[in-house]
Amino acid sequence: MGFTVNEFKTSRSWSIDSPPGEATITAVYIVDWVPDGTSATYPGEAALLSYIPGVRERAPSAIYGNDSLLKTLVSRSVTVQPMVERTHAWMVTVTYSTRGQYKDGAGVFCNVTRGTSLRQAAYYRAGTTLPSDGDAVWGASSADMGGTAIDINGKPRTYDVQQQVISVEIYWDRTLPSGAPAAEPPWSSYTAKVNQRNSGTFLGAGIGYLLYRGFQAAPVDNYYRIEHTFLFDQWLHCEQVAAPNPTGEPVLVPGTTIAGQQILQTEKVIWFQRYPNKSAFADILPAVELGELTSPKPTAIP
Repeated sequence: MGFTVNEFKTSRSWSIDSPPGEATITAVYIVDWVPDGTSATYPGEAALLSYIPGVRERAPSAIYGNDSLLKTLVSRSVTVQPMVERTHAWMVTVTYSTRGQYKDGAGVFCNVTRGTSLRQAAYYRAGTTLPSDGDAVWGASSADMGGTAIDINGKPRTYDVQQQVISVEIYWDRTLPSGAPAAEPPWSSYTAKVNQRNSGTFLGAGIGYLLYRGFQAAPVDNYYRIEHTFLFDQWLHCEQVAAPNPTGEPVLVPGTTIAGQQILQTEKVIWFQRYPNKSAFADILPAVELGELTSPKPTAIP
């Protein structure tokens, strides 16, 4: 008869953890070698290993059936122990796991890290109004931003613009077929959005406040661990720029009086947007992962 493999179905056990933990199923199998005749010779351990599950393999159909979650199970560890009470018999314990969503509301792994930072910006005018959505006009149609001049002889003060660095980490199953989702993340789409600002409210930031700085990715088992980085800016990533004269210096006019001494100040100051392009960021994070950030579970009990 050779080798036979049978599962103890009643011994199958589950373990379900909150993200970033995995849903785990442990299955126990009995492997027997039965000789075909009295002269048959045991083929050895190498032959035994060919009959037991290996690591980094999908679970057999007897486990997953038609369940979409169980189809994502992967064997992570295999333990083989001889059954001393029987000849040529082994107990095989296999642990299968997945980071897939167990059921609606159970959640997937999506981790966000936030930290404050500052950037120093030229500060010519105080009490100004930022351009709508940070869309500053550059060129002949640029208008003076108004406000109170605070520079001295064309030399701006320094303003510490508040910023926030936001890192979002997700896992992407790189073995699933196209459309479930695609096996490879949309790398070119990610890259095309670098240095673009958000065209809609995203991660709590209004239009134009959030800048996509890029991603890092590395394979972990059958997943990609992907970290997206965004930058929030209090000034919508705008800068104050003095309108220059032909030599490139600010145009100066008599300005305020300090301690009885009148000083020169910059005549015109405009807003400059270093990152004029905007795009939707919702496709950077899959809908399920984004929901983990925007609609955390469970619902609070009033």
